[in-house]
Amino acid sequence: STWGPKVASSLFVWLWIGHIMSVEEKRPEGLEEKTQGLDAGDDDKKIKLKCKDGSGEFIISQSYASISALVKKALEDDSNCTELELDVKKPQFELAVEYMNHHQGKEPEIVEAPLRSKAMKNVCKDPWDAEFIDKFDPDDISPLYDLILAANYLDIKSLLHLSCARVASMIRGQTLARVKDILQVDDDDDDEPIAAEAAAASSSSSSSSSSSSSSSSS
Repeated sequence: STWGPKVASSLFVWLWIGHIMSVEEKRPEGLEEKTQGLDAGDDDKKIKLKCKDGSGEFIISQSYASISALVKKALEDDSNCTELELDVKKPQFELAVEYMNHHQGKEPEIVEAPLRSKAMKNVCKDPWDAEFIDKFDPDDISPLYDLILAANYLDIKSLLHLSCARVASMIRGQTLARVKDILQVDDDDDDEPIAAEAAAASSSSSSSSSSSSSSSSS
């Protein structure tokens, strides 16, 4: 499979380790202060973000685009930078820019793992994030996998984890056959054991949530 290994490794973090570091823990020393400086003084400065394959370009506030650690580093390295060419396809770039514009340069809290609910509206603190990520269809998951790779390349941690959370929500409580289908794992694929463990972990997580809800109700 093409996408299985990449997504399965992300799901491994979500479903079994469950100790994803927060944005605060990952942020290098002094980053918060620099971000505040961008917000305070550079709101009107724009940058043109171009697809490397020439399929599209986007003009966005530098402060908004700086939610991407890749873009932020480029701007810090060259204060006169007005244009960046990045290796992201137009459909995923459009989504990333939509995400940047909504959050206005302020990275939101990462969705907690393991997921407390299959419904993204119950795990996203910003309702917009839930609506944004719910647009992806479990029956056509490749675009979501493409967004995961784009978020990872652009180094937008909150978008990466939001996208991985959506995949985790799709496999939560599903059968092994359905998990393998979602992860695009073939019977002879090296990722089949990971898919099996994902199915077991998601089922266990769903059962625990149901038990907790029942106990609370009683």
